[in-house]
Amino acid sequence: MFGRSGSIQLARIFGIRVGVDFSWFVVLFIVIFWLSDEFQRSLGGSDTEAYATAVVSALLLFASVIVHELGHALTARRHGIEVAGITLSPLGGFAMMSRESRTPKEELQVAGAGPLATAGILVACALVGLIAYGPTQFADAALLRDDLPTTPLSLTLGWLATMNLIVLIFNLIPAYPLDGGRLARGFVWQLTGDKERGSRAAARLGQGFGIVLMGLGVWALVAFDPFIGIWALLVGFMISGSARALLAQTVFTAQLEDVRVADIMDEQPVSVPQELPAVRALDEFFMRYRWPWFPVVDAGGRFVGVLREDGAREAVEGGRPVQPVAELMEADEGERWRIDEDQTLRALLEADGLRSLGAIMAVDRAGVLRGVVTVGRLRRAVQAAVATRP
Repeated sequence: MFGRSGSIQLARIFGIRVGVDFSWFVVLFIVIFWLSDEFQRSLGGSDTEAYATAVVSALLLFASVIVHELGHALTARRHGIEVAGITLSPLGGFAMMSRESRTPKEELQVAGAGPLATAGILVACALVGLIAYGPTQFADAALLRDDLPTTPLSLTLGWLATMNLIVLIFNLIPAYPLDGGRLARGFVWQLTGDKERGSRAAARLGQGFGIVLMGLGVWALVAFDPFIGIWALLVGFMISGSARALLAQTVFTAQLEDVRVADIMDEQPVSVPQELPAVRALDEFFMRYRWPWFPVVDAGGRFVGVLREDGAREAVEGGRPVQPVAELMEADEGERWRIDEDQTLRALLEADGLRSLGAIMAVDRAGVLRGVVTVGRLRRAVQAAVATRP
């Protein structure tokens, strides 16, 4: 029920865990309390009716946020990015992804999927409301006017459309970490071919917008609405902080460009020939080195796959001791466990194989195995880079 982050799991949608932060319940209560009063004036009926409408409307709003984040998550999965889950917090929602986009096209599609999902909800609410109640009554409900008659359903549809419109406009502001900021980064990246240049532009826009939002929060806190003021201050602080972190990351990433995979790899990797029988692989490698897997090479020394101890042991105990390693190994399909020895440390950090295997094979342009980089070696290299930062 509880995730690693301490959030409470609500559901699994398309295999993606959806959870909420504990403080989300406080915000939910505040939204329901505020809506109940507003809806009472619009509906003019009983307190129970207004409260029930407020509860349904608030829950549908947060469901809209989940749909928005699912847009990001499902698009990311389509690009091979693993999604650990979606978490709702008092300041919105976020999808926890295993890595950042590797191309500007990927960045634009993942960042744009959320606003498209929100736009879909907005259009759906507007169409149903306009067809069922007509433009005038739907507009009155959307604006929470209390001088004209309305119904719980039209009020819910109208308010939901208004809130999704606000969410859509706010998210499209070109300021990191908002979706608009990520889109801005993708556009600059595509135009210049430089991801870090796009990141710097989006981060600076985010810093500026965060400061403006905090200023508006102070004004609202003093002048007219403490609730809006506090929300603007918190969101502005979050946006400004995230933007500063991205700006610092771009500086650090620039330093990683000077380090190559060949600089940190183990240049004497132990590898298993693919023609070796299973019994010899088990005795000469797994029993000797006590490592759970080994890279497999062909006669020319080219990396072709990974042999795990379970595979070799199963063959021996199953009466197939002379079965060759080539038939027992996991082939390196899609080159997921390799990286060019001339690649940078930044490219290494983004490699999928490093997460799934705990190491990655460094090869030359011909595919010949030249070394192995483990997570431990990578960690020490990153720590050294951090220690030398000015």
